[in-house]
Amino acid sequence: MKVTVNAMTLASVALARSVEEVRHYLQGVYIHPVDAGGLALVATDGHVLICARDPHAEHDLQEGVIVQLNATARQLAQKCTGQDQRQMTTLIDLDAGIATTSKGTIFPASTIKGTFPDYGRVMPWGKLKPAVIANSMALNHVLLTMAGQAHDWLTGNRAVQLWQAKGDAPVLIPHTPEACTIIMPMRDGLSYGMPDWIERPKAMRDTSGQVAALKARRQKRRDAGQCIDCGSPADGKARCTSCATRNRKAA
Repeated sequence: MKVTVNAMTLASVALARSVEEVRHYLQGVYIHPVDAGGLALVATDGHVLICARDPHAEHDLQEGVIVQLNATARQLAQKCTGQDQRQMTTLIDLDAGIATTSKGTIFPASTIKGTFPDYGRVMPWGKLKPAVIANSMALNHVLLTMAGQAHDWLTGNRAVQLWQAKGDAPVLIPHTPEACTIIMPMRDGLSYGMPDWIERPKAMRDTSGQVAALKARRQKRRDAGQCIDCGSPADGKARCTSCATRNRKAA
């Protein structure tokens, strides 16, 4: 069995692999064909899940397979750095037991026996809302960092968005139209709000009323042929000679 997938997509998904010995089938990346075309790549440790579709993947798979790669996600990503990094591919030859990057780096690869969980069950189905606005929630900061790394590798962008369907639903972090991260919320820890020692800024003085009164007074003087500053006769001008001279010197 041979599979050729986008290298950065593979590295990003591999971030979510489990290191547990008990559920050994979560130590790999689940790769399977999808009706939309191409291959879906999924990995989860039970707390975070990263999935992506590579529409341009080449493969001879008839069904899904769990692939174990003897390389860290960062190693997989570092081997495809460069200007065209998001176009590089990794060839996984399960018959030969190796995965080869575009630059020729080889990692051991093998299949893991087991049944990968139905990851559709943890998706936040329903109308999504901005999570940080809709709900008060607690998230593992390590998993947020992982999602941020995947977002950076997939898009080159550091700004992530958090979405939820309801208060207790998993949090969706979209990366591209083909990829996302799902993070399971944690029980709320202690919440203190803003520290009490931070002083509120002093309210700025509202001078709008004074400005309006000044404008009205000046307009009244102008209409009466007076200097808008001192009220003395101005011979049809905005300011009398002395006030006009004073303003020119001040400028």
